[in-house]
Amino acid sequence: GFKIYQGAAVPSDKLKIVKMGDFSVEACGGTHGNNTKDLFPILITKVERPADGTVRFVYRAGPAARKYLEVVEENLAEAGKILGVKKEKVPESAEKLVALWKEKRKELERMQRKIAEKSAGGLEFENLRGLKVLVKEITNADAKQLQEVSMKLSSADSVIVLFGTAKEKIFVF
Repeated sequence: GFKIYQGAAVPSDKLKIVKMGDFSVEACGGTHGNNTKDLFPILITKVERPADGTVRFVYRAGPAARKYLEVVEENLAEAGKILGVKKEKVPESAEKLVALWKEKRKELERMQRKIAEKSAGGLEFENLRGLKVLVKEITNADAKQLQEVSMKLSSADSVIVLFGTAKEKIFVF
């Protein structure tokens, strides 16, 4: 009177059902051992919610868990080498690196706005039948800079076409 598999495909034609007293009835689709100590350690590597009211735990146990921990340890050591710190300091160093990256990105955006303002200052519209028209090339400008210039100059009675070149690409905005 109930579905063992809710929100997921049954993994095979045959399915082992395990009943633990009156406590639980579950589908068993994975690790088997003669003794629970054979399954040590058990690592939950992911939690999914494939459907409302259904929670699926993805885990590794026994030798697979130990191998997974080895790979995680290797990755952590490699990250430490890249960051130039001991593996114990990887999270702290990564946090500092991300904070610095965000700060530099904001600084770059401020500089792009300044360049856009300077570029916009020297541009003049032509009057075409009561409509202000601007068609210009802005060298070394990327799409973000063209957008900044366009926003600075735009109005309801204007048409703006800007061409920019940056890193061998041509942008039109």
